[in-house]
Amino acid sequence: MNKNKCLFNRYIKVIFTFRNKNEDYDFSLDTSFIDIEATVSLDTNLEKEDHSIYSNKANITFYNLPLKIKNELIEDTPLTIIAGYLDSEESQGIIYKGIIENVTENSDGTTTKTQIQCSEANDEFQKIKYIISVNKPNIKASEIIKSISENSKLEFEEPQFGNDIIYTRGRTYNGTLKQVIQSIAKDTDSHAFLSKRRIVFLAKENPVMDEIISDIEKIKSISEIDSGYTIDSIFDHRMEPNYKLSIKYDGDRFTKKLEGTYLITKVEHIL
Repeated sequence: MNKNKCLFNRYIKVIFTFRNKNEDYDFSLDTSFIDIEATVSLDTNLEKEDHSIYSNKANITFYNLPLKIKNELIEDTPLTIIAGYLDSEESQGIIYKGIIENVTENSDGTTTKTQIQCSEANDEFQKIKYIISVNKPNIKASEIIKSISENSKLEFEEPQFGNDIIYTRGRTYNGTLKQVIQSIAKDTDSHAFLSKRRIVFLAKENPVMDEIISDIEKIKSISEIDSGYTIDSIFDHRMEPNYKLSIKYDGDRFTKKLEGTYLITKVEHIL
């Protein structure tokens, strides 16, 4: 990709899914219409032995948003953030799917800032109680996941368990969806996490979704930390935890050389 193309015409689009008389419809705002800033923080739970699951966060700021639109921004409204560069369609992609948790506003008299705090999953994941009881013998964990997915607002990827355990005497789960998912991950030797409002299960021994080939022209700096490396780069929508990053960077007198394949554990997109 041409480096100069990446530096100009930065683009953000936020798509809201509103409901009108029990029908859903999408409404979008982008940087051709209004000034938008966003910070998206994505994390992983690979190092957590208790199978804790994070609900990734995003903060979006709109400048001088029309009142009619502000009135539509209510708690639990689903939204999607797409970002990239207008010069290149391949640079654009979905970096976040979540729901509105909170909306605040402040003004200095000339500029009004509407700030939205978002979570991938809130009450539906951490507060609503599930009682799932399967009485028939010899049921697989994957069958239980299928039953859960039919009654959840979240999407479920086809699970890639470490062990699709068979419950010879049936199984009962009682708790929030988060607690149930954590229990199933433990039972199946798996790693479970949220990605764009999808529940993903991967085998604990190989918890990787795919491999990304790094665009070295986008790298600004590399620094070494206790747990690995931090890479500061020009925006790349592909970056997401639980992916491998293949990189061959020669470095210079200011930036460390780095070559190999590494697991992405945390990403912060600042737009």
